Amino acid sequence: MKLQESGLPVERSSVQPGVVQALGNRLRTFVHDTEGAALIDYGLLVLLIAALCIVLLQTIGSKVSNGFNSANAALP
Repeated sequence: MKLQESGLPVERSSVQPGVVQALGNRLRTFVHDTEGAALIDYGLLVLLIAALCIVLLQTIGSKVSNGFNSANAALP
């Protein structure tokens, strides 16, 4: 067993040298991969359109309801 300058034993790493390099390569590939970015953009666009539709329907719905109520009140 080897000893460090401080006198403490040096333990061997159980990780093989090629594993660290392969992990680094996978991480680099993952960071530079842009394949799923378009899908996220489309998802956000659909979410925005759905939110706008909900707000629009609530606004129009209350106005239509008020119109029917006033027409109902005007009937004899």
